[in-house]
Formats: sequence, structure tokens, C-alpha cells
Amino acid sequence: MLLSFFWELPLWYMTSMDRINPRFYDIFFLIGLVLFGSRLFFEKVDNPIYRCWRNIVFWFTICSLFYSSFVGWAIAQFSLLCAVRYIQGLLVMKMILLQPPKRVIKILEYCCWIGLAVICIYCFYEYRNHQLVGAITEIEITAGKSIAVFGNFLFGPLSFSYFHLAQLIPLAFSVVIFPLLGTKTMPSKRGISILLMAAIFMSWPILWNGSRTGMGLYAICLVAICLLLSRKGPLSLLFVIIIMVIALAMLARTSPPIFENAATLNRYETLADSEVHGLKGRTDPWRHIFFVSSNYDYWYFLPFFGAGFNFAPVDNNYRICYGIHCSPLYPLEQAGIIGLVLFLIFVVTSLRTMWKARMSNPLAYAGISYLCASLICGITGAHNFWREFNTGNLNTLILIVLCLSASRVFEQPGGSRCEFY
Repeated sequence: MLLSFFWELPLWYMTSMDRINPRFYDIFFLIGLVLFGSRLFFEKVDNPIYRCWRNIVFWFTICSLFYSSFVGWAIAQFSLLCAVRYIQGLLVMKMILLQPPKRVIKILEYCCWIGLAVICIYCFYEYRNHQLVGAITEIEITAGKSIAVFGNFLFGPLSFSYFHLAQLIPLAFSVVIFPLLGTKTMPSKRGISILLMAAIFMSWPILWNGSRTGMGLYAICLVAICLLLSRKGPLSLLFVIIIMVIALAMLARTSPPIFENAATLNRYETLADSEVHGLKGRTDPWRHIFFVSSNYDYWYFLPFFGAGFNFAPVDNNYRICYGIHCSPLYPLEQAGIIGLVLFLIFVVTSLRTMWKARMSNPLAYAGISYLCASLICGITGAHNFWREFNTGNLNTLILIVLCLSASRVFEQPGGSRCEFY
């Protein structure tokens, strides 16, 4: 199941609606339903992050059912499908959390190493294909439907959006690196050097996938690593910075015209200049909620049930699985004030629980850094936390990491803590 998050290409084109075409994720979900049986529905999970997320999913489902009762099946089917996907993700989280957490965390680390390697190799092939075909590449997403990929944008073996790859790489990078640096039983400095350089090198697609938000997530995670190592002393911090510089230099040498062809770096030039894709274009939609919420077709329901779960129309334009470019405000648009309050409770609970667990679980550092980075970049970074924006099942993997980060799995007998940096 954990490995399926790193390969989300459809297994076959069952329908013309790509969201229904089955992935490995769906196959392993059905197997899990059979293996767990009644345990999945009657056994409780003692995890505060899971409980808070369960409340959010419950309210999302209520909002979807409310709008589906009168908007018509043509739109309601997409809203209901998104709600079902959230419920499916919740059940997958429970499958993972019903297992011994210490064992699952180790498996998660190994899967992230394997996943980074698979993505790295696949993107080499994809990048090479772009160079052979030219500036525009057609990618078939389902029977009779394809999308045009411009320039050097990379998607990887994931959903058909560069945004999926942009978020998965920083998350996997955090999962494999923070446990290495957060414990006194960590490998030798030479071992850490090799592993850190390998992880950074395998993260090279972040420079070519075209997402500025993904690069921001990755940069914040690197800063968090430096802050963690600074607690051990200036020499350790200097050591890690040197290793990062060497690894990035090696990465740059893999393609001499890096600053000409790297789609992510090139898109930073439009951050302030572009009216649509720059900061101004991303922040203008905020006024729909706070100042001219009447632009929403269902503005009168906005405070209670949102403006339409996963379709929130603005001026008769139905935005299927799309919404405001601000992750913290997204639940307000989709599920009203209650949705926003539930999300704020989720964030506070997650940060507080992971902070308490950090001394007995080094994965907590990965969870804290990624969640903070996601909230910071999410101010203008579209749906870098939620399921939408064609990011497949990444949201479920993020939540699994957060829930496991809150587990105090390495405490000594009697409740005493292990020593971590």
C-alpha cells in the first residue's frame, strides 16, 4: 500500500473519467478491506490527528450530500466522488494505524527510499523523451483524452499534474532524512554523507517539474534540517551545509544548461511579473471570500456549507476539483466556517501532538517541518495539502506521515525517553 503512493499511473483505462480508472492504490485498498474485515469498522484508533481528520471528512461528506441534493447529477457526481475518495483515504489511514507503529515507520522509510529511486529513474526517461520530442509532449490520460506538456515540465509516474510530483519529493525526502539525523544511534558521518547526498541527488526532478511551491517546500525542509543539526553544535551544522552544497553541485553537473532548461527555476521569473500566475494572480481570488463573496453562485450558503464542495462555481464557472489558491482558506470555501474551524483544530492538534512526540520519535521532525512548510507555501500555493488539483492520493500519504509522527514508539520501558537531538 505504501509503495503504491509512488506509482499512480492508471493500470488500465476502464472509463473515460480518469478519476475512476483504477490504480495500485485501489487494488491494495480492496485487498485491505478483505484482510481487515470488521476490524476496520469496529476497532478504535487512539490517534488524535486521525480523530481530527475523521471529523473533517465527516463534515466534507455532509456538505457534498447537501449540494448533491439539488445541483443535478452532472455536477453532483464529481462532488460525491471526491467525498468518497476522502472516505477511502480515511480507511487506508486506519489500515496503516492498526499496525504496530514502530514497524510501520521503518517500512515507510524503506518505501520512501524505493519511491524516490523509482521517481528519479522514471523522470530521467521522461526528461529525455521531452528532449527528443520537442517543446510540447502529448500525454494520454485516459481513452481519447490527452494533455499537452510544455517545455521541460515533469510529471513522474504519478497523477497528470506536475503539482503531485512537486509535493511528493519534499515529503519523501523529509521522511528518509529526519530519522537519520534525529537519533544518537544514527550512522557514522560518512554514512550520513552518502545517504544525504543520495537523497538530494534523487530529488533532482524538483528543479524540472515547474512548481514553485514544490521548490519552496523542499527549501523549507532543508532549512529545518540545518536547524535540527545546529542543536548538536556548529561543526555538525557546517558539515551538513557542506554536504548539501556538494550534492547540489553534483546535481547541477547532470545538466550543464540547468538554469536555461529547469522549468521550476524559470517559473520564478513570473512570480512578480505575471498577472495570472504571479503573486497578484494567486491572491486576487481571496477577495471572493472576504469582500465580494456574492461572486459565488451559492454565496448565501458559503458560511454554512461552503460555496459547493469540489465544484464551487464562480460566475457560472464550475471548478471541478479546483478552488481558491490558498490551502488554509480552502476548507472555508468548500465547507464553510465549520470546515475552517475543524481544519484549524486539526493543525493545532497535529503540531502539538508531534511536538510532544519528538523526543521519542524522530519522524516527528519530518511531520512538523512538512506541515509547517505546507501551511506557509499554501498561502498562495493552491491545494498543496488537499486531495484536489489532480494530486491523486498524496493527501492520504501526508496524513499517514503526520499520524505516525505523533506515535511515541521509541520510549524506553517505564516511560523514560530515548535521547534524540
